[in-house]
Amino acid sequence: MHRLLICLLALTLSTSAQTIKPPKFQLVKSATPAGFTLKTLDVAAYPEHTVQLLVYVPDKPGAYPCILDIHGGGWQKRQIESDKPMMERLAQRGFVTALVTYRLAQEAQYPAAIEDVKAALRTLRAKAAELHIDPARIGCIGGSAGGHLSGLTAMTSGITDPQEPGPHPDQSSAVQAAIVMAATQDLAAANKEKTSENAIAFFGGSYAEKPDLYVAASPITHVRPGVPPTIFIEGERDTLKIGRAEMMEKLKAAGVETALYTLPQAPHPFWMSQPWLDQVIDIATPFFKKHLGEPKFTSAKAKPAKPEQPKFTAYTTPEEATEKDPDFAIQGEFTAAIEDKRWGIQIWALGKGEFEAVAYQGGLPGDGWDLDRAAMSRTLGRRDDALGKVVFESADKQLRAEVTADTAEVFDGQGTRIFEMTRAHRNSPTEDAPPPAGATVLFDGKGINRFPNSRVTEDGLLMEGVTSEDQFQSFTAHIEFRLPFMPDARGQARGNSGIYLQGRYEVQMLDSFGLDGKDNECGGLYKIAAPSQNLCYPPLTWQTYDIDFTAAQYDATGQKTANARLTVTHNGTVIHNNVELPAPTGGAKVPDSATPGPIHLQNHGNPVRYRNIWILPK
Repeated sequence: MHRLLICLLALTLSTSAQTIKPPKFQLVKSATPAGFTLKTLDVAAYPEHTVQLLVYVPDKPGAYPCILDIHGGGWQKRQIESDKPMMERLAQRGFVTALVTYRLAQEAQYPAAIEDVKAALRTLRAKAAELHIDPARIGCIGGSAGGHLSGLTAMTSGITDPQEPGPHPDQSSAVQAAIVMAATQDLAAANKEKTSENAIAFFGGSYAEKPDLYVAASPITHVRPGVPPTIFIEGERDTLKIGRAEMMEKLKAAGVETALYTLPQAPHPFWMSQPWLDQVIDIATPFFKKHLGEPKFTSAKAKPAKPEQPKFTAYTTPEEATEKDPDFAIQGEFTAAIEDKRWGIQIWALGKGEFEAVAYQGGLPGDGWDLDRAAMSRTLGRRDDALGKVVFESADKQLRAEVTADTAEVFDGQGTRIFEMTRAHRNSPTEDAPPPAGATVLFDGKGINRFPNSRVTEDGLLMEGVTSEDQFQSFTAHIEFRLPFMPDARGQARGNSGIYLQGRYEVQMLDSFGLDGKDNECGGLYKIAAPSQNLCYPPLTWQTYDIDFTAAQYDATGQKTANARLTVTHNGTVIHNNVELPAPTGGAKVPDSATPGPIHLQNHGNPVRYRNIWILPK
């Protein structure tokens, strides 16, 4: 009897298992939840499509975390309506939620879709106040093709935003957390043997025809320390997951939080239907709350918010700066010989009549300075309108300097004039350097301009945010640039740009006149090397970079055998000597590979000007 019961039980369980069927696919209809208004914003208008944001804005004022949805549809179908129920439910959990109608493959090929997503993120931040968004707390989610774009958005956060086309270049397109649902993360691996029709439409060619694009568009390519926490949700019956396991291993190795959630019996696309929609919400809500936080509501007694500060004024010509800001005439360099010893002083404007003077033993940087940083001194000064000069005074009151546009007179504690410094006007020794035989002239201001879709000033100067049509391997390069006068700005907001070699390696351009000379200042290689000394001239002075670049080397299998190297001469002085570049620097649009790459001049929202650009291949 005992054996018979066991057999019957086994038969019953077996029969029961065979009859279990997946839950019925139940589509969910969209309905704007109570307490929210659905707003539509234009992001960017193109002939083929106007990119829009659909935003669920809570009626209750506050600073809410925000989640951007990136819809799926094989990059060829606009599945906004199908994703709305998910975003409506997430909105009810304490978020502002938004959906973006990016351009489809038949409207514009890669990278249009990712550019539209990042433009949408910048727009959300630019409109944060009216949408009740905390701009520092934005995440993204997407499934299928949208999952690919969600992963790519997360993995390229902080890399590309200064250069991205579209509106609001002063805003960031970074996300602080991301969810990827049922999406391929390695498009190269997925399409190497046989390229899908969707991928061909997206890229305008097969993997064999455009391998670099497939690699560059793969989220797994861009995994590195510092990318936002990223989790994956997959259906048990879904097959779109190539590269996900490998990407998770890379994320873990980089110290980035990641996890996988597999929904039993779930098909593709599970997030559009019940019972799996609720399961997605139960996973997404605590993840986003952990990394984006809760809403912050405005108290009834709270003080009104301060009005948005205006952007920093930027003067782009010496004539304009001289006419409109008297501080420009003071800022600059001064030298003197005192008791057979030379001294140099750089005075840089802090805005509103305030300055800082930096003193160097031996002369100015690149012109006699003895490189003794311990002997440098910094002294604050202020415009004295009654005296008609800018006055600097040492902490012990034993030295006082009175500065005009031409001279700096120095007095002792008793008021006795002890010496005078005169203004120095320096020009780079390579300014106006002619292109040698065999060089490719990219821009000369006289008719040659090999930067497509570029902007040029009325006086023939190239403006920021351009990429050359030519691609290069190893070369020497010459470029002349002029930084704007922005006395109220500081740090990365002050005259920021950069030249990207092969679109991969940046030499920073920044108004760091009078600063220490760090890896994120003028001449710096970000997170790789600071310049040996700060050769940055005063703003609105023409400066030069002469760069000797050796491309990275690869063997026949595509493995890198030697890193790229460069030597940089800034205004006639070598500031980097044969420095090794282990990987592309931040903001690079072209991934590491054996292929050549363009010259890119970064747009960081500041009006930097360029002229006399030529490349001599090696």
